[in-house]
Formats: sequence, structure tokens, C-alpha cells
Amino acid sequence: MTPTTLLPESVRVYADILRKVYLEQPIVAEDWPRRVGPDYFGRLALVKKEKFSLQTRDKKSSSWFLLRGEVDEIPNLPGYNEITIDDVLLPDCTNTVVIDGPPGIGKTTLCRKMLNMWSKGLLSQLQYDLVLHCPLRDSSIAQATTLADLFEYEHNDVEEVTQWIKKMDGKGLLIIFDGWDELSDELRKTSIPAKIIRKKLLRDCSVIVTSRSYASHSLMSIDNNRHIQVIGFSKNEIFTVIIQTLQRNQDLAKELIDSVHRLPHDDVLLESTHNEEGSKLAVKLINELKFRSDVLSLCYVPLVCSMVIFVYHVSIHENNKPSIPETLTKLYEEFILHTIKRHIKRNSEISPFNIGSLLSLPEEFSTHFEKLCQFAYTNLDNKKMTFNGSELCKWEHEAVKENLGLMTVHIEFYKETYQFLHLSIQEFLAAWWIAHNENAEDIFKNKFDDGHFQMCLRFLAGLTELRGNSYKEVFDTKLDITSKWKRFALVKSQFSFFYNPSQDIKSEKFICDEILSVDADNISVLLLHLLYESKNIELCKIVTESINRSMCMFEVGSTLFDVKCFFDFLHNADITWERITLGYIFGYAFFGFYEGFEKRGAKTFCKEVGLLTRYLTRLEIDLIPGLFSPYNVQAFYLVLWEGSYVPSFALLRMLSIPQLKILHLTMYQPAIEETASSEHCILAIATKSSLQELKITYKGYYDVATTIVSIIKGVTRSKSLRSFTLEVDCPHPNSSTAQQIGSALEKLFTENGKLQAISLDIPNYCLCSSLNIVNINPPLTALEIGRLNTKLLTILEHAKGLLCLVLPYPEKFKLTEPLPCPDLQQLFTSHPNLQQLTIPLDTAQSATKLFTTLTSNTTMKGLNIQIEDEIVFSNSMHSLQDMLKLNCTLQFFEIVTPSCLTNDAPDIPIPPSFIFFLTAGLRENCSLQQLGIPIKLPINKQTERLFEVIAKKLNLTELQFYFLPEESCINCSVENKKKIMSPLFYEQALPAISKILMSHKAIKLMRIECEYLNDSAKPNWDEPAKQFCEAVFLHSSLEYIEIVGFYPPTSRGKMLLQNHLEECKGNFYKQRREQKLGSIPVVNMAKKNLYFM
Repeated sequence: MTPTTLLPESVRVYADILRKVYLEQPIVAEDWPRRVGPDYFGRLALVKKEKFSLQTRDKKSSSWFLLRGEVDEIPNLPGYNEITIDDVLLPDCTNTVVIDGPPGIGKTTLCRKMLNMWSKGLLSQLQYDLVLHCPLRDSSIAQATTLADLFEYEHNDVEEVTQWIKKMDGKGLLIIFDGWDELSDELRKTSIPAKIIRKKLLRDCSVIVTSRSYASHSLMSIDNNRHIQVIGFSKNEIFTVIIQTLQRNQDLAKELIDSVHRLPHDDVLLESTHNEEGSKLAVKLINELKFRSDVLSLCYVPLVCSMVIFVYHVSIHENNKPSIPETLTKLYEEFILHTIKRHIKRNSEISPFNIGSLLSLPEEFSTHFEKLCQFAYTNLDNKKMTFNGSELCKWEHEAVKENLGLMTVHIEFYKETYQFLHLSIQEFLAAWWIAHNENAEDIFKNKFDDGHFQMCLRFLAGLTELRGNSYKEVFDTKLDITSKWKRFALVKSQFSFFYNPSQDIKSEKFICDEILSVDADNISVLLLHLLYESKNIELCKIVTESINRSMCMFEVGSTLFDVKCFFDFLHNADITWERITLGYIFGYAFFGFYEGFEKRGAKTFCKEVGLLTRYLTRLEIDLIPGLFSPYNVQAFYLVLWEGSYVPSFALLRMLSIPQLKILHLTMYQPAIEETASSEHCILAIATKSSLQELKITYKGYYDVATTIVSIIKGVTRSKSLRSFTLEVDCPHPNSSTAQQIGSALEKLFTENGKLQAISLDIPNYCLCSSLNIVNINPPLTALEIGRLNTKLLTILEHAKGLLCLVLPYPEKFKLTEPLPCPDLQQLFTSHPNLQQLTIPLDTAQSATKLFTTLTSNTTMKGLNIQIEDEIVFSNSMHSLQDMLKLNCTLQFFEIVTPSCLTNDAPDIPIPPSFIFFLTAGLRENCSLQQLGIPIKLPINKQTERLFEVIAKKLNLTELQFYFLPEESCINCSVENKKKIMSPLFYEQALPAISKILMSHKAIKLMRIECEYLNDSAKPNWDEPAKQFCEAVFLHSSLEYIEIVGFYPPTSRGKMLLQNHLEECKGNFYKQRREQKLGSIPVVNMAKKNLYFM
């Protein structure tokens, strides 16, 4: 703060005027709806988040608690601290402070409170020379062209004050911008407020900006911002507010509040110790809310809490029974009706008691209501929320003058200003106007992608029940909750040997890939919200059939409301689901899932369930068997990502699910160490007579060797298991423990007589040096040995009759010891009927031997080879040509290099001779159905000829192209590779792929991988992107295309191609329907590797 003696007189005078103005204006403009809580719509709880990233899930975590009403839990989240209003700004803080929260939580009230406290000199941190309050709902401020336009109070000194501000570069100035969400997308980028907020103007100015939560994400990229959330009431505070509002006797109220705090847990009903009427009403409402968690989850917002209390109180007096509206639409409809009845009673001689709905308003007031709804829509469409009386036309002036008690009028800077009681009230009235407009369905379609209309559309769904063909069309084009992840034939065929071929989810990686490939824009979640609000059971059934009784949802566990919408959809669909895959179920949301599944009743629910969870505790894991047991779940795929539990306990609980045939359990970094013996796991596995397939994956910081030994022993004794997979990545065990693991493995191979498929990925350091597996007793048809494991390769010397063999890739850049290459002659002698082979080739001799052997082979169907050395490409490709020409049974063929598979692998050169011989072989091949190959960029003449051959091969229905950098940039930095590869992708790779798609009419699946793509864009890339979109979306046979970037789109934006694909999909959907081309191809912009797997 500048000393008063040094402050220009004009600034001092203007600051004194503002203090007087701020003190004169009320902190809460109106006392309707009635205030609840002791202080300005209840406690304004602020939560500071120290670190924010668009990639983290923490913001969603807090949103879950907010919507659930358990805001007292938020300060316990990592990175959150509860603070007071005194801590909003730090001393000498010039950061941008972002304050967000849902509608009605008290953000504007907080702003007015801070202005009042600054004017009184109560906050030492807020002793600024000047504080400007700039409500962004005011169009003159939102569209300001000069600094002077931000000054609402006109004064002769404004010009001098602005000059002082510019001279100081904002130092000593605090600007409070209230309502970032009320700005248009364009103004959020180019307006003066946006420039100040982003520190492109007045760099030393302190800024506070408030926003609804859904819009605040665009502010999080600002450097050095502080993020504060207004979190409203906790559950006990909601009950306290109810008691204090309905029970006016303070002593009786305190007695009831103490009773609430003494309840052992949330499910116990409250009992009153006396029969006073206010207490009975309060107890009745609290107990009703305990059964109506959907409404309770909204009451953390003081405005909504006030509305619920009021509507409930009125309904008791009118109907003599509690009546809590089920949806937001009904809640707002009831509140608005009572507000109008209150207005009629005060302003006319008409009795309001016989008015039963908004449709039965007296004619005079019905006309006013219609005008007000039209006014609400018109201004919502223009993004105006505050209205100056002098700027309104005649009919608008009539609408606001006869506002039926739904608007407030107040004097700010001596100007008469109107606004609705809350933006959500305006949104409801706008929805009412749309619902009664003959073009309602068209408006719904046109406004669907307008984020400013999301709440309005939710009200519209409740008012119209989404009954109309256009609503169904929106769900057809927008609702995408089917799995986007498809398996290519080679993987499917290979996995069919290890896993039940009727199941599609095969491993924790595929669960994660499947979930993370879902579009994170949450359009599908929004549509489920709309379905919930509409309560249109018929539409739910139609949607269910359209997605083939299978769904995949991303972040469905982020908020309890999402959970409610999800289970409401399941309940109304009323079918047996084939498969449900759900992602990012946070531990604290798991009770919401439990409640949702529990309410389904004991009927067949879902045959196959895949869950990707985070932060589950022992308590929540303990719920899972009870959650799924009644629903005949036969295949269960569970990923426990972090959390507080003991691995052996998690396994035991999953094994207790009755009728379970398939269990895949991945435990990633559990926070509790295995301390006790896991011997009890042996009996559980050995006696689980229904279990046929078991896959256990552990990746963590603790030694779980005892559990591993118990699992292997249990599998050894099992008479029902046919497939066993074990993947372990843990610290080095001691020598005695390694000996135990080795002994257990030896017994597995000598004593078990039932297993047909075994996959082991156990590091060398977990196995003893004396490991000696000689006798192979199980009737194995499939064997997989994981990477970085040499000791288990001796199994190959004794196994006989395999149909599928997957050997470890060498990964020489990681190995500290040589990996022995299997004797190929012995391999085919021991396994003459081998159908699937995945094998590394690190020498030209081994490659030549393999290709020569397969030239006359008649059993091999699928071949995947990894080439780790340029010499293999150079000196063995002639034999590759012969194999492709002469082999008539090979159907699936992939050639990959290390960088096609892992993030940290080096690139290797690909010589031109490879493309030449490959082209020659493919030209005469008629058996291949799937082909995956690396392609070097830039594209040369030989590659063009290869593409021409592929385009004519109608037997090829699945194609995978791995675009790699040429030799000259292999050693370049990542940034340089991105600069080189992105133009080559758009200018060469995309046109080439488009040409193949336009020529080849039999392709069903395609995968395009290009390393080092970024989100840059150039004007000349638009045309190839558009042509690619047309080739994809108008293709007659294409079902699925996957586009993988080594470096996925950053937080700054999506790739140009992704934007084009999303924008074009709706247009091509109509064309496909007109041309009767069937379902539109699924486009998956996938990530190459999961960072946590």
C-alpha cells in the first residue's frame, strides 16, 4: 500500500468514494430465498489448492465431495487446506486468485463481503490503495475497450486514476472480476478483463476472479495462480442449518444439534427428545434427506439448501406430508411457483392458494410469466445476466417490472440494475420458454454444444422429458459409451489361447486403454445427466439397445451425481448387460456405487465387469464381493491403482465372489506392506471350483514374495484352473524367499495336471539361480515368458506340443546379461503344430532361419516379430519375400521395432531394401488378413509402391502402420523430432492413408501410430485432415480406426486432426444414414502407453 502522503489526491478521493459506496450496498442484495445459516447464506468455507494441473484428478475429487455434500472431507485431500477469508490474498500478493464453485455457493456474496471488509479496514492483507469490483455479467465491463470502462462509478477523477494505474503497472490495485463463466468464449480470450487476469496488462495488479467450476479450467494455465474453492455446507452443517431454520427455540435447537453429532454413523435416523412442532419438522426433513441422498447431495449449496427447506416446509403445510422433489427441475419449479404465489399474495387481491402449477397461473400473471421467460431466454442467449433499466426496450421493461418476485433490483453507483435471483433461476425460465416453443427440439440441438446452456438444457430435459425424435437423434450422435478399444486379430487370436475367447477384456492394460480411450470431454456423462433429469424410461431402453448392452464410461466415479445418473440409467434399462467397464472410480466414491448396485435388486445384472479404481481402502475393497455377488458376475477385471490395503486381503475378497469363473486382479502400488503370512490364499485358490482363469499383477514398492509363493501353491493344487498368469514387479527379495518362489514354480510345472496356458513375467532377481524346471506335467497349449527374464527360458527345452508361444523381447538397452535365442529348429520340432508365435530376432541368421522354415509351414496363423538391429532388416529380407509368396496359411503378421512398443526405446534405421522385399512378397500373397509394419518418414517412391499394392489387397482387412523418423533425425532431440514428424504426418502420411482408404473397400480395422506428434497446426494441414475425415467417415466397411501419438495432445489443446474428426462426425453421420452405410466408424485418439502401468 502506498503511504497516504504519496498517493495522488485523485486516487485517494476516488478510493474514499468507493469505500462509501461499498459500505452502502448490502452484502446480500435480497432476503429471498430466505437466508439460512448464521452468516450470509451459511459458512463460506474456502479451500486452497497448492498445485493444480489439468492432468490431475484432484479437482474432480473435490467436485465429488461437493456434489455429495461431504465438504468437510475436502481439506483432507492431498494438496488442499482449509483457509479463512483473511487468507484469500497473501501480503503483497500479485498473483491471480481463482475462486470457483457451483451456482449459488456464495461466490458473489464473498466478493461483496471482501469489499465491505476492505472498506472498513478489517483485513490487513487487503489494504490496497484501490479496489475495483467488476461484475462480468455487466456487458459494459465484459466488453470494455479501455481501463476507464472498468470503473462503474463515474467521476471526474477517473481519467487521472487510470493514468496512475498505468504508471504503477497496477501496483496497489486489486480488481475483483466476478463471473468469469458469464463471459463468451471470445471475450475470455481477447477482452481487457481477460488480459488483466492473464497478466498481459497491469502485471503488478492483484486479481481475484470468480467462476462456476465448469468454466474455471481455462484459468488454470495462468502462471502462479492460486486456486480457491468455495465449498459450502458439510453434511452436519446442513442438518444444523435445517434445525436452526425450523426450530426457533435456541435451547431446543441446540439439543437436536447435539443429537446429530452423537449419531454413530450417517445411516442412523435422528430421533427427537421432545414433541415440539419445529423439532418434529426438522427431524422429519433430516431423516427424509438420509433416504434421499440425491437431494442431500445438492444442499451443500446454501441457495439450494434454502430452497429445499422452504419447499419442504411449504409442502408439509399444504399436503401434510414431506415432499422433496426428485430432480432439480421439479425443485426449481416448486420454488418458482411458491415465489410467484408469494408475489401474488402481496401484490393483488387474488388468492394464490388454488394455484397448483405454473401452467395454472391466473391469466394476467401467466402473461407476465411468459414475457419473463422470453426475456430470460433472449438474454441468456446473448449472455447477459445484469440489466440496466435505462437500456431496456418497452416489452423488456414491462417484463422486469412485473418480474413476479423472481428478480432483484438494486442501485449500484446510482444506476437501477435488475438481475434474476440467481443465474440458475434465469436458466430455468429460459428452459421453460424453450419447452413451450414450437422449435424446442431444434433449439436443444443447436445449443447442445454451447457450454453456457448446459444447466438450461438440464432443466429443458426435465420439462420436456426429452420426448421427440430430435432428442433421440442427439443421443444417437453424441452418446458414446460403448468401448472404443478394439483388439486386432493377431492379439485376439493369441489371447484366445490364454484367456476365455468369449471375453473381450483381457488384462489390466486393456481395461485402462479401453477406459482412457473414451473421450474426456464428458459429453456422454452430460447426456446421462439429461436422461436422469427427464426420467424418460422409454428413451433409456432405446439408448441401451443402440449400444448393444455394453458400455464403457470414463470418470463415472468422479461425482456422486454421476453415479446416481449412471445407476438410474441401468435401472431404467432393465436388462442383463453383457459387459460394463468403468474407469477412475475413486475410493471415496465407491460407497455411491455400492448404494447404486444395492438398489438394483436380486436380478441378473452383468456377466462381465471391468473396474479401474484409485485410492481404495480395505473397507471399500471389503464391499466388492457383496456388491457383485447377487448379479451373477462371471468375469471380473479389477485394477487397484494405489490405495490402502494388503494385497493378500484384496485377492481373498475377490475370490469370495460366488460363481466367478475369471478373475484378473492388478494391484499397483498398494500403500500397506504385507506383514503376515499369506498361506490362507492357498486354500482359497485351490478350492474355488468355479474359477477357470486367474491373472494376478503386482507392481509396487513392497516385497510380496510370500503372497506370490502362496498364489503359485494354490494354483498348483487347483483342479479347475485352466489358465494362470502372474506378473510381478517388486523389490528384490532375499535369497531364501527367491528359493521359495523357485521351488513353488518347479512344483507348479511338475504337480499341476490341468493348466493349459501359463504366462509368467517374474524378474530374474526374484528367482533363485538353481531354478531347474525339467518335468512339464500340465497339458500346456500356450506359454508366455515375460520381458527381462532369462531363467524361465529353460522351460522351452522341455515343453512339447504348444500351439501358442510368446517369448520375451530382448530390450538390449535394458538387459545387463545376454538373452539366449531359442534354437528355431528345436522349437518347430518340439511344437510342430504351432499356430501363434511372438519372437524377437536380433540376428540376420535367426531371421533367415525363421522365414525359411515358415515358407513351407502349414499351421502358423499369427506371427509377431520384433527386430532390434538394422542388420536384421538388411540381410534377411529376401527370405521374408519368399515366406510371403509361398506360405498360404499365415493370416496375421506384424513386424515391430522397439520404439513401436515402449516410450524409452531407441529408434533404429530401416533400410530401403526392407520395403522393396516386403512389397514383392505382398504382391503375390493371398492369405494375410492383418498386416502391421513400420514405415519411415518421409515417404519415398518404394513406400508409395508398397501402399499401392496394399490398396489392391482385398484380403487385408486390418492394417497397422508405425510411422518412424528417418536415419538423419534418429539422434535429434525430442522437440526437434516433433517439429520434423508433425509436418510429415499431415503432409505425407495422412494423404497416403486417405488414398488407401478411398481405394480399399474391405478394410475393417486400422491403426496409425506416429511418434512425436504435437498440437501445433499450420494452414496447409487443414485440407489433408479434411480429406482424411471424409475417407474415414464415408468408408463402406471401416469399423474402427486408432490414431496413436507418442506424445499425446497437451493441455494447451487437441491435435488439429482430432478437432477435425470431432467436428466432422455429426455431418458425416447424416450422410452415412442417407447412403445407408451402417454404423459410423469408431475413431480412437489413443495414448501409446499408460504412464502408471
